[in-house]
Amino acid sequence: RSRVAIKALRPELATAAMETRFQREARLLAQLSHPNIVTIHDVDVADGIHYYVMDYTEGETLSQKLERGPMDPDEVPSLGLDLLSALETVHALNVVHRDIKPANIFRVEGMALLVDFGIAHVDQTESDATRPGMGVGTPAYMPPEQRFGSSVTGQTDLYALGMVLYECSTGNRWHQE
Repeated sequence: RSRVAIKALRPELATAAMETRFQREARLLAQLSHPNIVTIHDVDVADGIHYYVMDYTEGETLSQKLERGPMDPDEVPSLGLDLLSALETVHALNVVHRDIKPANIFRVEGMALLVDFGIAHVDQTESDATRPGMGVGTPAYMPPEQRFGSSVTGQTDLYALGMVLYECSTGNRWHQE
């Protein structure tokens, strides 16, 4: 028997747009089968509450690890390879994560696990659930095109990953002008 976590949309946030975004995130994650991406087992609505069931992640986030300083230089390449492999799968489905940051990466038994696709951008055929020209994500980890609300691509995630790996290596955030 495995442990699971349940992510639910709080009723006070359950506008039609938020329900659409939440269901989109759940459907997207359910399509992703990769050892470095959190696994989704079920997506449903019960008593008007939207939820999905995913693997329970035990371990710490990269953000928590970085609070103690930079990572061991020998760990950073394998972290990068894990995340590049996960992003290759994500990008093959024409999805851009848009929120690559230490808080969305867990370290579990020496492996990286990418989580939180809540603001992922799906190919141009689907509504983005954001306003045009609006930069969405975590400002400290946003590549320039994302920060200024331009079109995002898989390269957007790769830039953000580079920022994260820089921080893992140095203990300092990448500073953008």
